[in-house]
Amino acid sequence: MQSATLPRREELVAVPVRSSARHRFSLPEEPGRRAATQSLLMVAATVAAGVVAGIIGTFLQLVVFDLGDQELLVEAGAWGYVAAVLLLALMVMPTAVGIALGVRARRLGEHRRGTTGMILNAVVAAYLVFTVTATLLFG
Repeated sequence: MQSATLPRREELVAVPVRSSARHRFSLPEEPGRRAATQSLLMVAATVAAGVVAGIIGTFLQLVVFDLGDQELLVEAGAWGYVAAVLLLALMVMPTAVGIALGVRARRLGEHRRGTTGMILNAVVAAYLVFTVTATLLFG
């Protein structure tokens, strides 16, 4: 019966890894590109924040404020307005971070992607603010 021994450090052979395989799932190394990529990823984070806000809003609507299915949070009075504004802030926060990251990317030299991140996040934020505000004010 032969015993398996581990190879010594000198006997190990290094296998070269291609550059594309090594960094396939990591963010870029340049700070400007990293900030621009993170700015664009904030759009997906806004979608996730919208889902979370929807779940919290439904819980508040049905359980906490005991409203019907088609009733808005603002029909619960002052606390309903507070809850609606806080949920709007939760949904808009990732876009604000995305805009700030886009500005940072532009300052670090990544003008095209930084501008794209800023504009995309600003459009999403404006859409959220206008639609939620119109819903709160005009039902």
